[in-house]
Amino acid sequence: MLSLGIALLCLPGGQALSIHSGHRDIEQAKELPLTDIFLLAGQSNCVGLGKQDQIASDVATPPSNAFVWPRSRNDWETGTWNAFNLPGLFGPEASFFHMIANQIYQPAKESFGVVKVAKINTSVKNDWSLENYENLLANQTMLGQFKMWGNRWERNISDVFTPWLFANLVDSAKKALKSDRCGGKCNVKALLWVQGEADAHEDEYAMEYENSLKLLVDKLRDELGAPDLKVIVAQVSPELDKKGYPGLPLMLQAQQSFVRHEGDKAALVKSNDLEKFSDNLHYNETGLQELGSRMAWAYLKLLGLH
Repeated sequence: MLSLGIALLCLPGGQALSIHSGHRDIEQAKELPLTDIFLLAGQSNCVGLGKQDQIASDVATPPSNAFVWPRSRNDWETGTWNAFNLPGLFGPEASFFHMIANQIYQPAKESFGVVKVAKINTSVKNDWSLENYENLLANQTMLGQFKMWGNRWERNISDVFTPWLFANLVDSAKKALKSDRCGGKCNVKALLWVQGEADAHEDEYAMEYENSLKLLVDKLRDELGAPDLKVIVAQVSPELDKKGYPGLPLMLQAQQSFVRHEGDKAALVKSNDLEKFSDNLHYNETGLQELGSRMAWAYLKLLGLH
């Protein structure tokens, strides 16, 4: 069990974040106006392989004033990350959303929503490609089938690979915005982007990464009517084995360049000292919580709140 404590989560600079949860708090939170929506997207370190039972129970569940958009149905849920995660696991959202709840939404007496779309071993070049996404948005039956897939490509179901993750993200976000709880008044505030290892496998993919990510972000802003959408980019770990990831140097440069050109709309979060599992690829419970905390501080800094 990690020594986070049941009521306090330690933050950078020695600050402490109080965490409140429980059925009563959740019921009270349902009466709070839902004002903002956050998007999480990427590959395995966004999916998250941290075990919920290895962290404080209050951190392992969403803040009482947070709503999550599930994969299986089009309506908000509360009280569990499992609505969009692998059962019993968590990603960087755990610490990120507890921090912004404490810093922004609890003082304002507001609630917020979380939409997460992530799949293991997915690249911007292929899986997050914008190819055919408009046709998928128009074909809800087919897109609905893709959303239920456990993997990026179920070869036993389809002989032909079709990129569908961007369509999923746009579709889920739009449905969340149109939900009764939002009432047409929600704003999409930020995209938390945790991805890049798959593209670092190939020099060619890494060379195209900045342009591919820019096209994705530009189209996402356009589709959601969110021109000021912030983008928090989690740096691909510079500690990856360069033999297995020959495009890593180009990838790191591409992420830095993307953020630099975005100006005050984006931030890059360093990842060079985050704790990992023994595979030296996936962040463990401590690493995921630290990553989420760093992404939260980066977001607050973009808002001028840190």
